[in-house]
Amino acid sequence: MGALSPKLDDLQKQINSIKGEFHEFRDGPATDKIRNNINALNKAEQSVSDARMQTILELRRQSFGK
Repeated sequence: MGALSPKLDDLQKQINSIKGEFHEFRDGPATDKIRNNINALNKAEQSVSDARMQTILELRRQSFGK
């Protein structure tokens, strides 16, 4: 490897540093709030999607009934 080895070592150190920072953030105090907000948003989006599907199905039922 020769000249590439120090560069690869430096990159590996940078990657390890970023991984460590991510783990600190992931386990940080705001993580639960963020996770809860994302879960609430996903539930709200699912509710909207379910309501749309129900409306589509109802419109189809009505159109076939004519």
